[in-house]
Amino acid sequence: MAKLAPIFSNLSEKLIKQFGRKVTLKTVIKGHYDPMTGESKTIATKDIMVLQGTYSSQDFRYQLMQGKGSVTENQQIQLGDIPIYSYEVLDKNDRIIINNVEYAIIRINEYVAEDKTVLYEAVIRGNK
Repeated sequence: MAKLAPIFSNLSEKLIKQFGRKVTLKTVIKGHYDPMTGESKTIATKDIMVLQGTYSSQDFRYQLMQGKGSVTENQQIQLGDIPIYSYEVLDKNDRIIINNVEYAIIRINEYVAEDKTVLYEAVIRGNK
């Protein structure tokens, strides 16, 4: 019997490349201290493919406050949040740039098959 993880991983990558769009992943890497800027971080960017869902047309904060969910205030889905799907590794400290607009990653779900992540689902939010 074939292992499922490579099959699901290849399938998610193929579908995202076929139906997705190119965005920029901005990653902050801890680096050497720069006395000119006063910061000790390096920013790396690379283009990745994601499958973008539709904007949230409903604010879920009210439902979550009534005990129907268990996420923190910042992780709650708000009006205008966008789900994206990627086969690339995503981190909550990363930023996604779409059409020159920077979005913060609010929440990440990993879909795992046979102890291997085959797909990342992230909810992103722009500045309001």
